[in-house]
Amino acid sequence: EPTSPLKANWDVKLNMQQAMVDCGVRLENLCGSIRLMGESEDGRVRSRGEVALDSLTYKNLQVTEILGPMWFDNGRVLFGAWAEPKANVGKVPRRLTGKIFGGLLMGDCQITLGPQTKYLVAASLTDAKLAQFARENMPGKQKLNGKVAGNVQFQGEAGGLHEGGEL
Repeated sequence: EPTSPLKANWDVKLNMQQAMVDCGVRLENLCGSIRLMGESEDGRVRSRGEVALDSLTYKNLQVTEILGPMWFDNGRVLFGAWAEPKANVGKVPRRLTGKIFGGLLMGDCQITLGPQTKYLVAASLTDAKLAQFARENMPGKQKLNGKVAGNVQFQGEAGGLHEGGEL
């Protein structure tokens, strides 16, 4: 029917090799896949997905084995616990997880789309190796040892950043 509203459903897997995303926070060298299952009707889009990235870099930091849920519609993109269905009552929401410096990075992210892109990220790091961080990021011989743990939350708009957190 030429006058009927356009309706579409999908279940696709997007494979990436050395991709880049910039939504206020620039992520580079994305390698891996994202599976998307969703629908579009009369200009409204809804899609749920699963992130399965082998690696990505943020500035000079490499995160590996990134796994977790995502969700998006016309107005926002959600990752981690914020992307989990509300119907999963009684289940602990899955966060987006990855590995960095031998530790576990867990996070949730919300990106609001519009004339000014806004983002909010809440993340925690456990058991990261200080010696590995020093070797990879601090010139000269370093004799640092121990484990690093911390929490951070930051938000901002494309072109700006507001940070807050505790270590």
